[in-house]
Amino acid sequence: METINSGVVVSGGDTVFQVELKNLCPCAVRNVQLDARGFATSVDVDPAAFRADDGGVYYLVNGGEAIPSMATVSFQYAWDHFFQMTPRNMEVDGPC
Repeated sequence: METINSGVVVSGGDTVFQVELKNLCPCAVRNVQLDARGFATSVDVDPAAFRADDGGVYYLVNGGEAIPSMATVSFQYAWDHFFQMTPRNMEVDGPC
């Protein structure tokens, strides 16, 4: 997973960050959850790509749907700093 400072600043002075999550597993994965404690954003994030799950401590990627091998899911958020996001849980489709 990679978080990139886009260099774009939105009204209010927050920086836009692009998050790219690439499935490097040879199989598809689903129900990918990230630990993103304290996450906040001043712009809307597409809930199909990234939304609060499990009381807002963990976040579900791609609506829990499968992410094929080597595919990337990306989304943007804006805040005055980037947030550390780490994988918490996922399910692997099929034997790998």
